[in-house]
Amino acid sequence: MELTSELQKSQRHENVPDVFTEITPSPNRPKKKFNLKVNSKKEAKKALKAGVPILWIEDSYTKILRYPMKIPEAIIVPREYRDVVRTDLNLNTFESETPFNDTIIPRWEDVVVFMLTLDSLAARAMTDRNELDHDYLQKRIYQENLEEEAVDVHLQDYLSLPYEEFDAQFDKERLLKIINRNKVEEVLP
Repeated sequence: MELTSELQKSQRHENVPDVFTEITPSPNRPKKKFNLKVNSKKEAKKALKAGVPILWIEDSYTKILRYPMKIPEAIIVPREYRDVVRTDLNLNTFESETPFNDTIIPRWEDVVVFMLTLDSLAARAMTDRNELDHDYLQKRIYQENLEEEAVDVHLQDYLSLPYEEFDAQFDKERLLKIINRNKVEEVLP
């Protein structure tokens, strides 16, 4: 057996945006059930407006956080929504609902948490190069169980992490050399 999830209308006569696709109802089932289809930023905004917590991640965030890396467009939803979202984009989940609020734009610290799962070196570089809320970042790392990934790239330099429990993947000097090679050249107008 497999546990599945569905979305249902919260009110009987609620209008449903076109990003929701109706699941074929089973006999004797009075409520309509839906899947969520998100393949663009516009559809993500419609889903958010309908009450679905969703974050949109694109490579402009890595540029703003001063790390020269292209990442594919991705959406992040709470873990409970994983089974109801249909997308051609990269679908990621967060364990906690803390980062989800009234916007599809994530906080910078949540982008760093996302990058820990994608490229931990980039997450370290972003932490080095930006003024981040370290308390919030530490809280989010613990919520997502990413302590080991954070220790691998020596984020304990900024945060209180249990680095004694894990072996760091990178020697600190080697890590800093790698990060320094990937600097963004800022051009002044």
